[in-house]
Amino acid sequence: MKNLLLLSIVLFSFSISHAQLGRFINSNPYWEGEIIMTDGTKLSGEIQVPHKVGINKVKIKKCKSCKTEKLTASDIKILTVYSPKENNEYSFHYTKVYLSKRQKKARYAGLYLVYGANNYATIYKASQTYKVKKKGEHIILSYVAAPGDFPSVDHYIKKRDSDKTELLASTNLVNGRRNMMRLLEDAPVIWKRIESNELGINHADLISREYLKETYDY
Repeated sequence: MKNLLLLSIVLFSFSISHAQLGRFINSNPYWEGEIIMTDGTKLSGEIQVPHKVGINKVKIKKCKSCKTEKLTASDIKILTVYSPKENNEYSFHYTKVYLSKRQKKARYAGLYLVYGANNYATIYKASQTYKVKKKGEHIILSYVAAPGDFPSVDHYIKKRDSDKTELLASTNLVNGRRNMMRLLEDAPVIWKRIESNELGINHADLISREYLKETYDY
């Protein structure tokens, strides 16, 4: 996609016991949308907004009177939904992610929410769950934290000339600056701001936006 797409995403957290984590179900609403499968098949209809990266099945109703169908998440390439009134667009890509340069095999795979993209790179943003805000039409990131846990927000990057989606930044990483600089060395302006300690892991949203601006014409 040539045009830059940026999403406004909010993080919140609350405490809950680990025993309750497995009880969560997808309570997100159905929004109009489209799905492109890995075999190229295109589907449209009302799609239940995914509630987490590692969701196994995605529900779709191809028409008002149609029965709900379940699609295997790993068979999906791109899932896009539109909020009913404001028509906000949210895209999820099924991708495998690598947490370090030395990692030979992808650590996780799932539906990752596109935070922003241009023709050169796509940046994803994820936390534990995706929730549709009850008041308003926005998908927000949420994290269900047990006592002692710290909410984690992760940014990932996939470049046009790479077959890997790599971890760009994580709020739970203390020493992630070097890896971030490695991944953003093709954007010297934002790279210098990170190298000079003006920006760091806690500025991942701003860094992502500025990187996509700088690489817009690549």
